[in-house]
Amino acid sequence: MVRKELSNLYSVEWRHKCDDVDREELLGHYHDVWCRGHGVILHSPEAQDAALALAPYVVESGWTQDVPQWFQFLHQLDVLASQAAWLVLHMVAFNRLPVDSPLDNNDLKQPLAGSLVGSLSWVPACAATMAYSHLTRQACDWLSNDTEVVAAQESLQLLTGSASRNRRKTYPVTLKGMSALVADFGKLSPGLLLPGPWVSPELSGARFPASDDVLLPLDQGVGNDAPLVSFLNATTPVTEEIDIGRQETRLMMQDILHRESVSCADPAAILVAMLAREIARKDGQPSDAVYLRPGGWVVDLAREQEELPLAAKRRWLTEWADRFDHNEADWRRAAEVMKQPRRGFPLVITANRSEPQWCSKPEFPVRALDRYWADTAEINPRQQRCLAIAGLNVETVVPDSAELLQTDGLRQARLLEADTGPVAFGACLANQEGLNLLLASDDEASAMESVLMNALAFTEAQTLDDEPAPWLGLPVVTCYQENQSPGLAEALLEAESEVVRIMFPPDANSAMNCLKAVYGVPGVVSLLCLPDARLPVLSPEQSGELVRNGALCLSGHCAAELQLVACGGLALAHARLVSRRLKAQGRPHSLVYVLEPARLSKWFDDHDNTGLLFPEHIRQRLLISDLSPEGWLGSLSSIKEDTRTRLVHTPEERRELLIGELAF
Repeated sequence: MVRKELSNLYSVEWRHKCDDVDREELLGHYHDVWCRGHGVILHSPEAQDAALALAPYVVESGWTQDVPQWFQFLHQLDVLASQAAWLVLHMVAFNRLPVDSPLDNNDLKQPLAGSLVGSLSWVPACAATMAYSHLTRQACDWLSNDTEVVAAQESLQLLTGSASRNRRKTYPVTLKGMSALVADFGKLSPGLLLPGPWVSPELSGARFPASDDVLLPLDQGVGNDAPLVSFLNATTPVTEEIDIGRQETRLMMQDILHRESVSCADPAAILVAMLAREIARKDGQPSDAVYLRPGGWVVDLAREQEELPLAAKRRWLTEWADRFDHNEADWRRAAEVMKQPRRGFPLVITANRSEPQWCSKPEFPVRALDRYWADTAEINPRQQRCLAIAGLNVETVVPDSAELLQTDGLRQARLLEADTGPVAFGACLANQEGLNLLLASDDEASAMESVLMNALAFTEAQTLDDEPAPWLGLPVVTCYQENQSPGLAEALLEAESEVVRIMFPPDANSAMNCLKAVYGVPGVVSLLCLPDARLPVLSPEQSGELVRNGALCLSGHCAAELQLVACGGLALAHARLVSRRLKAQGRPHSLVYVLEPARLSKWFDDHDNTGLLFPEHIRQRLLISDLSPEGWLGSLSSIKEDTRTRLVHTPEERRELLIGELAF
């Protein structure tokens, strides 16, 4: 193996760091130890040259104390990656570790829990990412469209103690605990909580579930303070539009054809490539992805597996496991060196929320929302701000916010006019820790239903853990017109997710109060369905009470036996006309507005808390809604059988209601 002469390490600028012979000997020792590799991990002459060339910059950046420590750290990285590979091999191929007795053919998983070569090939990249986080003191979130990366993440997070509390409690880093991990890996888990081969919400830093939409946030996001590392497989299309430097995104691409690719089998080579790009970013230079190519022991593993007869698989796998040098004292020391930076507690991510500029005259709700978001964006200079819009005209819908982002050149802010709803949603996914506002036409909102449902399911599972997703509330705004049913709202109501709120603000003041409330609750997606009409406004006090309680009595006394219930701004306008006619006829009644239709069934079941709004003695109730009947099925089933309730939804029913021909 080629060795660099130690004299090459000592330029004039570095001699003062090695004034005594002991330090020079220490440098030579760690350099030689790392160059020899560890287990199956070897370093090519090119990788050695790159590590030596980067050493001065590593020390200058404060990532290591001196050059000897740099090579010592690289050796510890090899040790950790080797141990993780040993564990991953057993996770994918066996039902247990050889703790009490040697493995036999009955211990083989049939079939294997994923691709053995694919899972092992991600171990060096994931280990290098952890080393990058340790050196730069940045906790990296990550995502992937390749489920084979999960085994590497599971093993490395447990070995370094960076796994979630639930994971560490379930799988302690003992032979017994790791054997339990091996046994559980690959079992079916509807909640995606057990170990792989899927992206579990319990994995630290996991941003989104694995899906083909993984490029959306990379292409459209504005970036975060903490890096977002993406592990993408060889089938992922890469476009020139992905701006890696601006978005603080680190891409790991498997690509055997790229001219600057590094071996996926060498964790040190991958780390050097990541740090070189970090230095380029700091200098304001363009930064490319890190491209990985099959090499070294990964190629050997793939070749031997192809020629392996089935009867010899267990023996072959056992022999391969022995090639990974997994001395316990060594890997525990390496894991201790590779301690990961702590993540901030989710609740520290907040936004300044000023009092809205209240409207006193009829106004379009979306226009008031536009003015309030522009004010909020200005008073939150430390937040990444992203305004994404799909299927709507930005100059017409949000002119104030658009002008602010386009002319004032706010730092850490972006205006995105997306072609589709999923692309707009991807921009907000990439900016979860920032201040987002997503506006979409009803068609584009319905188009992003699938990606939104996946993100909600993933986030809901994360809230069951002790480390929920650290991101601000995300408002999704749709505008609907007369005779247009908000389809996304109905889909979300049917899903009954705990991390989503569906709100129908009836006026401009309520819309602003809703947006203010969204940014006060982290980790929740809120759908705001706004009527596309200039409507009378509630008082600031009424709108505040409506948002706090989810429903409000606007007129009359709820003790009356006749009750009008409205949901949606257009429905409220109709209900007010009916209320005027009833008053003219001298018929006592009450008018109640429902902001959150998902809570209606609970209100009917819980009369202790909501008896004032929905008392049991109501004899007639007319429900006028901008939702279709399908959106109310769950709530209607909870209404008492003796309550005469009628849902008015169709244009014909509304017309009959307004001209007084609908009997009730």
